[in-house]
Amino acid sequence: MKCGSIELAEMGYRAKNREALIFIVNLDIYCGPDKEHD
Repeated sequence: MKCGSIELAEMGYRAKNREALIFIVNLDIYCGPDKEHD
């Protein structure tokens, strides 16, 4: 799984699902600004 994945963000947006949004936020926190993004 890659950090800052546009595909993941689009999936979460399309789902408009609270769990999906939390997943995206948690992924961003896990990856963090100090980690490498696509």
